[in-house]
Amino acid sequence: MMHLFFIVILVGFFIFLFTLHYLSNDDLIIIRKDMPMEKVFNSAFLAGLVGLLFSRIFYVIIHPEPVFLNPLGFLLFPYFPGLALSGAVIGGFIFLVFYARNQKLPVGRLFDFFSIAILSSLPFGYLGLFLLGGISVIGFIFSFIAYGILFFAFIKFLLPMSFRNKIKNGSIFAIFLFSFALVAFLTKVLEEYKNINIINPENFLFLGIFIFSLVIILKTEILGKRVRK
Repeated sequence: MMHLFFIVILVGFFIFLFTLHYLSNDDLIIIRKDMPMEKVFNSAFLAGLVGLLFSRIFYVIIHPEPVFLNPLGFLLFPYFPGLALSGAVIGGFIFLVFYARNQKLPVGRLFDFFSIAILSSLPFGYLGLFLLGGISVIGFIFSFIAYGILFFAFIKFLLPMSFRNKIKNGSIFAIFLFSFALVAFLTKVLEEYKNINIINPENFLFLGIFIFSLVIILKTEILGKRVRK
């Protein structure tokens, strides 16, 4: 089962890289910024490693157990499983902010492309959670379908709007954050509807993501349009 989990994760990461390459390869903003695909992939691999670390940290914070106090128990997640996708997303994007600014990369555009690439791989991430027993069949089916629909909507509607400058760079990232937190929260409700814990730390994390994403949308779209007028 553990070998199958790693195969699913690798397939999901391959899909993420393929989508990122497809979006970035001929993008005019990426080209103007003199950002070769090698640099795009370097940022993806580094963000992935940081995201994996944050995923483990968030899981340990949300589910504290004595075994995680041992460094080996913390690091050997194949033997002591437990990863939080919310931690991976947050940690990866926090790293990407500092990395993109340090490398003088187009932050908003890069975030938008990373968001869509992550959406393309999230169904496989939840498949990995299901194989580890971290999510039920109902939760897996709901999240798989929800993220699949979101990916289609982002590719079909939001990305063309971004290319036509109907929405600003960074708006897709903000909408992704809001959608991710909403689907993750609803999945959690489905999983724990009989005895859901309102004061669970993960619920406050989702609330924080909601507020942060709304602030970005307000700043980039509503306030930005007023300034342009």
